[in-house]
Amino acid sequence: MSRIDTSLPLTTTTGVKVELISTSGRSDFPLIGYIDNDITPSIWTRRGFVNVDEKPHANDLSNVPPEPKKTIRYIAWMDGNLFSVDEKRQSGSDVLSIVKARFVQGKFDD
Repeated sequence: MSRIDTSLPLTTTTGVKVELISTSGRSDFPLIGYIDNDITPSIWTRRGFVNVDEKPHANDLSNVPPEPKKTIRYIAWMDGNLFSVDEKRQSGSDVLSIVKARFVQGKFDD
């Protein structure tokens, strides 16, 4: 396992959510946080291991992979219609603009 990026979301290696509350713990275990709804904090090595000898454990840390983004291209026509690039021709004198949008499905920016 490579070093954990504490600026990114974390889970255990089994996929349980982790809330990191400190990176300033003492000795060999500087990472401190809560696993799921536990009321007692857990500790990890700088590289995200439960055990200082780095033996694999279900509660070792893992960074959450980023959600895949989708890309859609639309063309706005002079007559006000909006079509996906695949539905209509992609150029011409009646093209007002071409829009490309990248997004994560089901998430909105405020």
